[in-house]
Amino acid sequence: MTARTRDEFNRDMELERLAGIPYLKRPTTKFYMREVLCRDFLDFFPWQKYMTGTFTEDLETKDMFTCHRRFKRYLKLVKEKFDVNKGFDYFVAYERHQTGYFHIHGLIGGVSGITDSDMWEVWFKKYGRAKVVTYEPGKGATHYLTKYVTKELCGWDIKIRQERYQRLPGA
Repeated sequence: MTARTRDEFNRDMELERLAGIPYLKRPTTKFYMREVLCRDFLDFFPWQKYMTGTFTEDLETKDMFTCHRRFKRYLKLVKEKFDVNKGFDYFVAYERHQTGYFHIHGLIGGVSGITDSDMWEVWFKKYGRAKVVTYEPGKGATHYLTKYVTKELCGWDIKIRQERYQRLPGA
């Protein structure tokens, strides 16, 4: 896998448009690196779950850092409940809703043997509504996350456990 130049990216986008393939709606300079992150980097990793999590009214937060702490606490609860020896890999986007409160969208790896419903239950009991589905590699990270990482009112974080993967090609 190699990173594409801006010209290569724009050419690919035009070819996709001409072929009738859905493409990113805002391929501007401002969002270029975020799009490349989803298309050319995140697809490299073997994600296992995609999730969206919101908070109950009493836990709603306008603070992205609190949202991040809660997401990390959720992963800790999953780890403890299912006796996971190693930590998880994740890419998580924190999206601010029109109400001003944050919620999360994330890809999670390292959760072999844990069902969607088990992960959903841990979030639901602690924080509120959630949707957890098995990640489909054929769709790619772009399908799951591009619209969140290209929004201006989003923040995001990534954690990849180095020992789980060989060096990236060209690194």
